[in-house]
Amino acid sequence: MKNSINDNEISNIWEKGVFVFDSSTLLNLYEFTDEMLAQIFNSSFSRLKNKIWIPHHVQLEIAKNVYKPKKQKIEKYDDLLKKIKSIEGQFEQIDNKTKTKDKHPTLDRNDIDLFLPELQKFSRNLKEKIELKIKEINEPTEEDVISKFIKENFQSLSGFNYSQKIELIKDAELRFRNSIPPGYKDDDKPGFQKYADLIIWKETLELIKDKKCPLIFIVDDLKEDWWILDKKNNPVSPRVELIEEVFFYSGETFLMYNLPEFLKQSNIIFETKVDKEAIDKASEIISQSLNSIPENILITANRSEEEKWRLDRLKELAIYISGFLDLKDCKITGLHDHKGDLTVTWSSKPTESEKLIIAAGWENQNELSMNITHYIEEN
Repeated sequence: MKNSINDNEISNIWEKGVFVFDSSTLLNLYEFTDEMLAQIFNSSFSRLKNKIWIPHHVQLEIAKNVYKPKKQKIEKYDDLLKKIKSIEGQFEQIDNKTKTKDKHPTLDRNDIDLFLPELQKFSRNLKEKIELKIKEINEPTEEDVISKFIKENFQSLSGFNYSQKIELIKDAELRFRNSIPPGYKDDDKPGFQKYADLIIWKETLELIKDKKCPLIFIVDDLKEDWWILDKKNNPVSPRVELIEEVFFYSGETFLMYNLPEFLKQSNIIFETKVDKEAIDKASEIISQSLNSIPENILITANRSEEEKWRLDRLKELAIYISGFLDLKDCKITGLHDHKGDLTVTWSSKPTESEKLIIAAGWENQNELSMNITHYIEEN
């Protein structure tokens, strides 16, 4: 992210300002390992003692959504179990196809008989470890490490009462009609959810109005109603309207970061030691949360009006593939689902590795890899 403020000014803002964390950032922390969390809390966050604040509405959002990261962790372990089952199934096919010697393929049965118990042992041990992890995640705890840290180290904003929220909504309707940030991209959400970003922002403005100090806002929501984005949808700077609004309320400067950029800046200003692995993890989490499908990939399905779920899972497939291939530059131009038969359209001939990635992704959608057709566009 570019910034016209020089390094000395940034250091001064960090020294004098208050730090406010959005729910998008704090919820993303649940994706980190305990070791990474300890590193972040004991370095960057510990240097902000008495300077970090959490809006009341952020606390409500965390309480409402904290189950989602737990659910996502369990889904990832379930995915591993499916992959183990797939390996077992594939080996079973090899076993069945080589039992008789009267047709090809024929193989030395000793090799297969020696490998089978090793595979069974491997599968059994891995399943036991995965099931133990799932049990640990499901075990009820009085308070998770993130909630505990927030309670002990963050100062809480009081929030708005119901009457104040109604007045805020009236203002929100005007802002949304005129695309004034933040929050107007959530206009299709139900109830108070559509106003969540604006409520959090207004709470933050009340804080700096009282403190008359610079604001450093950390948000992992990378939509255009927070950021000026470049052509690749990367954040360049906060929206000008936000900068002007902060200055109107406090007369001070405003900085905004997502979590990876905040951690990088912390390493510079505080000389903290958050390592590259943790910063890369923060970037990966944000990238996954965007769930954006490149415009050059056409996603279609038969009876799409009646079976929207087919389109949804094709998007999930594209997101899965993006973990291995750069979809913005890759050769895939279309994904089509016809009753479980997947057609992948390529601009040029795919490699065997690329085909295997598609197959694994389709199996993750509980479909058979044999039901995939690769179509190469004619130049």
